[in-house]
Amino acid sequence: MKKRERTPLVLLLPILGGLICVLSAGAVAAYVHFVWLAEVNNDRMLQEQELARKGPQLAYETKLLAEESEFKKRVQTIEQIASGRILMTKKIDELAELTVAGDDDKEEGYLVWAKSLKYSPPAASRGRRGKAAQKSGGTIFLKGFVLADEKPLQYYNYFHAALKNSPMFRFGYNDLSDPTGQAQEFQDDVEPRKGWTMDLVMHLKDHAESRKLHDAAARELAQKEDRKNKKK
Repeated sequence: MKKRERTPLVLLLPILGGLICVLSAGAVAAYVHFVWLAEVNNDRMLQEQELARKGPQLAYETKLLAEESEFKKRVQTIEQIASGRILMTKKIDELAELTVAGDDDKEEGYLVWAKSLKYSPPAASRGRRGKAAQKSGGTIFLKGFVLADEKPLQYYNYFHAALKNSPMFRFGYNDLSDPTGQAQEFQDDVEPRKGWTMDLVMHLKDHAESRKLHDAAARELAQKEDRKNKKK
């Protein structure tokens, strides 16, 4: 019988500690691989199923957003067109009223024969200088004759001055071309037999600006009427 010495604690404890660490690491690795990874795969599968279920809704929403953007652009374009739009029927009525009203002193209208009346939108009025470079509502081209047997040029000047000094011109126009033309005698059996050629170019104010001027004039007139009524 021989006496055997025990393993020293200095050597035994590090071995036991290393063995415990290895076993713990294996347990953690097994948990991660078999439990945690399974949970993650399960969550991923559920998310993919949810995405597949909501995929058509997402595509439909994307389509609606694109249509909304397109409709906003259309609305903006319509608003821009409406803001620069003028009613040609109103402009014709204004010219007709001025022609019929004539000169206040003589209380008779002008004999105006309009051959053509054309309107050019604001986009075609760009690039001008001076007065015509103001914010434009477009341009009206009026061609025809001012008829009179005697002194047709004088009557044309009367008509031109009445047009330029009228309220409708002050509220609706930026500029008016100067009087030009020549006398012309007609061969047909009509009266008057003479007239002066008319070729007017009228630059309109911006529609919004013209509306502001009309509204301001209407308010001023209403205030005057109120003051008159209060005095009475």
